[in-house]
This record gives sequence, structure tokens and C-alpha cells, in this order.
Amino acid sequence: MNKGILWFVAAGLLSTLINMLMRVLTEGFNYHPLQLVFFYSVMGAGIYLPSFIRNTQHYRPTQPRLYVMRSLLEVGGFTLSFYALTLLPFAMFTTLMFTVPILASV
Repeated sequence: MNKGILWFVAAGLLSTLINMLMRVLTEGFNYHPLQLVFFYSVMGAGIYLPSFIRNTQHYRPTQPRLYVMRSLLEVGGFTLSFYALTLLPFAMFTTLMFTVPILASV
């Protein structure tokens, strides 16, 4: 089997697992979606920070304004998707998230 297919399936499963965990944390433990976005971002920064510290020359953007705009849009997208997760049924949310690559390519 092709490694690309395995990576794609693994990404889909991990994405669904993260969404399920976020749903449980918002409904069962009454966490606010903004708290979850914060914790998600902190964990992501903790994973990427060691690589960033070792190789700072590879991460210097040529256009810092676009980099900041991209970061803000990404945080906004995560925040809105976590809010949508609290409002929509889980199956509908997962289905809509799998259509994102199709809609983004149009």
C-alpha cells in the first residue's frame, strides 16, 4: 500500500479523534471553545518550539505581514471550527470538515 494513503488515513483518524475529544471536553466538562483553542495552540507551540530554536534561519519569513495575517486567519479558523463543533451534530461536522479540501480547491 502507498505510504501517502496511509498518511492520509492517519491524518483523518487523528483529526476525528481530536474533534471527538474537543466535543467531550465542551459537553462533558464544560470547557469553553476558546480555552480549548488556547490549550491546542500551547501544545502545538510546545511541539514545534524545539525545532524552531535549533533551526531559526529556516523560519525567517520574507514577508512578515503575510505571515502574521496567515497566523491570525489560522487561529480564527480553529476558533470557528471549535465553535461549530459545539453547535453541530458530530457526524455533520466531520462530513463538512472532510469537504474543506474540495471547497478550498475551487
